[in-house]
Amino acid sequence: MYSDKEILKGLKTGDNSVLEYLYSKYRDPIIDFVVKNSGSEEEAIDVLQDSVINIYRKILKEDLVLYKDFNSYFSTAYRNNWRAVLKIKNQRIFTDEFPEDLIFEEFDYYNEYEFNRHQSYTTKQLKELGVDCQQVIEQYYLQNKTMNEIAYLMNYGNAQIAKNKRYRCVEYLKELLKNHINF
Repeated sequence: MYSDKEILKGLKTGDNSVLEYLYSKYRDPIIDFVVKNSGSEEEAIDVLQDSVINIYRKILKEDLVLYKDFNSYFSTAYRNNWRAVLKIKNQRIFTDEFPEDLIFEEFDYYNEYEFNRHQSYTTKQLKELGVDCQQVIEQYYLQNKTMNEIAYLMNYGNAQIAKNKRYRCVEYLKELLKNHINF
């Protein structure tokens, strides 16, 4: 068992025993949370990994000050990461066809316009990523393929390589989107 201070120090110095401790302590609670909230065990492991990486990056950029205990901070981090994944997974896909039973009621045209504009820009930036990144993102988020399937289809050595590739691609896409003035 590590104190909050020891955890932060261990993460900052890259202490493997602290990382192993975090993975063993949070693996089951994160899996329970993600599975109960429309996810899979594999997605839960991704959330765990992304949460540790995000906290590690935050610690390297600045001295992280905890206003609560580390457990509360980490729980908030992985819950927010899962919400972000759900938001991406649940994005609507538009088609050129309208359903015949479409009923026009109150409709917020401005927000729909903004959504379409952002979606169009995101699609444009996605094309800037390169073929590998496009395929990994499309297969994971739109086709709901597992990391093992993606690793096989993309001829990566294993699922971990696919996870790392997806993470780098998504981070690069975020940077492209952040640099857009009107986004």
